[in-house]
Amino acid sequence: MNNYVSEVQRLVGEILRVSPTAIDPNANLFLDFGMDSLGLFDLVVELEEIHDVSFSQEDYPSLVTVSSVAEYLAKLLQGRQ
Repeated sequence: MNNYVSEVQRLVGEILRVSPTAIDPNANLFLDFGMDSLGLFDLVVELEEIHDVSFSQEDYPSLVTVSSVAEYLAKLLQGRQ
């Protein structure tokens, strides 16, 4: 899962234009980093394209930290690798 955390940090850094190392995996992306719903959508689309998976829109509200996004991605990919 650590690889997913690093990957999500990198993508969030690109979206928010901040260094990935400045992003605490447990910090709230919306409250602490100012991400908006469009930023989350961009992140999800990028991860869906990279990994050929589909995130459920119903689960978007639970995707508030790098760690929660990485965990969700790991569950989607479980058994594929």
